[in-house]
Amino acid sequence: MHQFFGIIKTNTAHSEAHQNGINLVKNAYPTAFKNGRQFLSPKIDLVGDVYKAIHPNQSELYFCGELYPTAIGTLPDQQVADLLQQIETFGLHQTIASLNGRFLICYFNHKKNQIHVINDQMGIQQIFYHQAPSYLLFSSELKLLLKHPLCPNKIDWHQSLKRAIPFEVLNGEVNYTAWFKDVLLLKPGTDMMIHADSGQIQKQEYWDPYPQVGESKYQNAKAAMDDYMALLEDAVRIRIQDQDKAYSLLSGGLDSSIICAIAAQTKSLDSFSVITRTTMLEETTNICYQLAKDQGFSNTQFVIPMHKLEGEPEFWKKRIWHAESPTNHNDSMTKTLLHDAIRRHRPDINYVLTGTGSDQVNGGLARWIVQDSDDESQNWKNLADKITEIELRHHLPEKLHALWGSRLYLTRDFIHDFSGQAMQKNAFLFYIKSNLHMNNFVLLWDENRAAFAHRHSARYPFLDHRFLPMLSGIPESLHSELFYDKQILRISSKAYLPDFVLNKPKMPVDNGIYDHRFEEHRRMINPMKLDLLEEALGPIHESHPVIDKKALIKELERLYTTPDHKAWQYLLNVINLGIMEQLHLQDERTLNYEKEIEPMTEVIKTIDVQETARLTKLLDIIPQDEFLLKPLHFNENCSIVIEHATGKEFIQKNEILVYELQAEEIHWRKFLFAINGKLSAQEILESNHSSINEIRDYFNLCIKENILNFN
Repeated sequence: MHQFFGIIKTNTAHSEAHQNGINLVKNAYPTAFKNGRQFLSPKIDLVGDVYKAIHPNQSELYFCGELYPTAIGTLPDQQVADLLQQIETFGLHQTIASLNGRFLICYFNHKKNQIHVINDQMGIQQIFYHQAPSYLLFSSELKLLLKHPLCPNKIDWHQSLKRAIPFEVLNGEVNYTAWFKDVLLLKPGTDMMIHADSGQIQKQEYWDPYPQVGESKYQNAKAAMDDYMALLEDAVRIRIQDQDKAYSLLSGGLDSSIICAIAAQTKSLDSFSVITRTTMLEETTNICYQLAKDQGFSNTQFVIPMHKLEGEPEFWKKRIWHAESPTNHNDSMTKTLLHDAIRRHRPDINYVLTGTGSDQVNGGLARWIVQDSDDESQNWKNLADKITEIELRHHLPEKLHALWGSRLYLTRDFIHDFSGQAMQKNAFLFYIKSNLHMNNFVLLWDENRAAFAHRHSARYPFLDHRFLPMLSGIPESLHSELFYDKQILRISSKAYLPDFVLNKPKMPVDNGIYDHRFEEHRRMINPMKLDLLEEALGPIHESHPVIDKKALIKELERLYTTPDHKAWQYLLNVINLGIMEQLHLQDERTLNYEKEIEPMTEVIKTIDVQETARLTKLLDIIPQDEFLLKPLHFNENCSIVIEHATGKEFIQKNEILVYELQAEEIHWRKFLFAINGKLSAQEILESNHSSINEIRDYFNLCIKENILNFN
């Protein structure tokens, strides 16, 4: 769904290469174009899920995507013809800015001899392009673009290494290079106009997501929450009008749960979830089942044993090529396998709703940036201060010590003059812009590819473009009540969702027993096994223009004996970029890893005590009783410290005081002070005459935060 490949030709040069390019794309990825259309003309070639209309004045409109709302039975050809008439009547930008949906629009104004390539306001329908003097190549995915013989296929190392790694949540760098040299992603809400004869390109943003407003209409937080929920309700409603039933992914988290709850009040809903070791440990498997049961919609869950999918080099490469990204995290593969399971189980479904995008616009990533304060009233201030510091770091070089040391009292005008870029009007606006930009290359990127691979449309209610002007119009004085841990959504969802979703407790998952990332990395690439490194960067004895291979191998030797997750991520980013240079050589067959995993998946309709016990065994989950019998220790750089001046006791992690121990927490304090690396948790509890129930929340939190671990 919504896949395309196009060529805009400003002269007749390379005509044979262009025709070969179209054939190569279609032959390499037949599923993407199986039911597509093909339009060939002297100026525009376009193939894929595309519809076309011609106006009496000879203007042409090509459309790929979907508009909301769309009534059941609406014919796409008529919809595109009506859209073209609106453009001719009201103007191009005014018409496009009024649309709600995900789309590529290619509009050929014959009178002005101009061709416009336009994406939707949020850039959900991604458009990748390569510009040359006599042509422009554009497509919905990198792999399609790279199949054209005239498209560059070498990594742009300078731009790619400037892009933040996903665990760096905030970053002011705006970079639309799509990993490869001279291949770019079109900025959201942009009209790229090509002069049909000269090939000259002009880009213009056709809407303003953050309009300047006078006095805000919001006098209190409740008014903002009410408007936010009303908008979300409408965003869900208009995305499910084109069919008799609604379909949605459900993770058990707040975002997908509220979407399902809203959709289920509008029409019959089928939801789909994935069962992995992680979902069982986090108890979201049961939450999905219970929520669906309570609210009267169906929930089908698919078991995918992610922990058994070993990080072997051949499988690892397929994951990178499939994702078209060096960010090779498990979420990308999980979503792909979920879409594959839905397609096989329910071939009648062509779309699903998803909660992707929520955290990026409502403060849901707060705990990735700062830790909760003991004083809840300080949480927002701490977050806003940290966001401001990160934004200042983007504008001012820390190496200029006098300048950086003065950063907190420099005027905005001075900072603008110094860096050439204006500061955002408040911290939350920087948060939104930074995270939405990263979303283009991470979550939205992954979700689109997972859906594309199985001919589904992913629909994103939280990325409805109307949210941006609404949120940017909320006065700063209300931010503390709305945007720490997405209170604007959490509080306003109380009318729809039960407490077990709204206030789901933190559960330990990535502790030492289940975290096998380092072992997988070492098995795949290590100082004694450099095949993958050589495939990515060339023979060890040959120099690389960017990477010092000897230094890289030295770092590998260090990581092999001293695991460092963050350092591994940086190293694998380099390796993965090198592997991506082989993407143009791949096809639908070589990218497919789903068939290898299909025999390992199964369908689950009911979650009860017996099924939970079976899944626990199937997914190799160690019961908590067994955990408690293992010796317990503080992780490296974690301990209990006492502040001598006050006598206060703290848990410290990496020389930061993260939790203060309260005097009334008697059982928890006694438990912590008894940890010696030899006694098990159960032995400590018994010696203190305590039970796990009395310390469970604190215990789980310290396991989750990698403060405590088992031998």
